[in-house]
Amino acid sequence: MDASLTVEADVKPRQLNELTAILFDDIRSLALVKVSRDRAEAPESAKSGAGFDIAVLLMTGGFSAATVRAISKTVTAYINRTAARSVTWRSGSTIAVFTGISSSDQRALASVLETISSTNHAGEVD
Repeated sequence: MDASLTVEADVKPRQLNELTAILFDDIRSLALVKVSRDRAEAPESAKSGAGFDIAVLLMTGGFSAATVRAISKTVTAYINRTAARSVTWRSGSTIAVFTGISSSDQRALASVLETISSTNHAGEVD
């Protein structure tokens, strides 16, 4: 299954890149799914041909209930300790938005994502 996480924050592009790098490291340290940074074309002001990282992480792997819980806990902890306003989970047509949420809301969101992941094994990154 594939899924993506998009970091959103009202900060300058360089700071957004740094925030995304923090979440990348957090998800990668779980060692539960393969995670990579998405790339986009450089803006006109950049050097010719250079790509740059954007605020999207791509995840691939088996999304068991335990994996989804671990990722949702990691994303919630990340939001609570950084300037990120929210993180959006996308898998197929399913979208879930993490914001500074309480523990009970985190459990409810993890439950929804677990249900989705068990029924959407062929999800594609939006």
